[in-house]
Amino acid sequence: MGRPKPKRELIEDVLDAGRELGAAAVFFHSAVADRFGFGATDTKTLDLLQHSGPLTPKVLSELTGLAPASITGIIDRLERKGFVRRVPHPEDGRRLLVEFDPSAASRMAPLYDGLGRSLTEMLQGYTADQLELLAGAFRESARRQQAAALEVTAQT
Repeated sequence: MGRPKPKRELIEDVLDAGRELGAAAVFFHSAVADRFGFGATDTKTLDLLQHSGPLTPKVLSELTGLAPASITGIIDRLERKGFVRRVPHPEDGRRLLVEFDPSAASRMAPLYDGLGRSLTEMLQGYTADQLELLAGAFRESARRQQAAALEVTAQT
């Protein structure tokens, strides 16, 4: 049995694995997006709407770190293809919400099903404690990436 790696090396390994995961995710989502004539940010914005519920364009901009003009373009593309719709805000008729069209899920599901099954199979091999650790690390990583995206947007 070899000597354990120093913590510095383990951190580098984790960061490298995260980079690989990020790249693989971008390539996968780009392939899915390409099937519908979207960009990867379009499908990830759609995913955000599907899981978060209706959001204002301003909140979408804040959550994605994308400029308001970019969000408007994404919403326009998604709406033209029937994946989202703009609806009046229930509490402020001057504002709009963007909501996911549930019928769009059936068009996209076949492209995600195989990956979902494969990842679920992989995760079955982890203990409950390990799964809690992974979920926490992924959520915190996502939160920090969102904050970094907002910083980049603020610099432009």
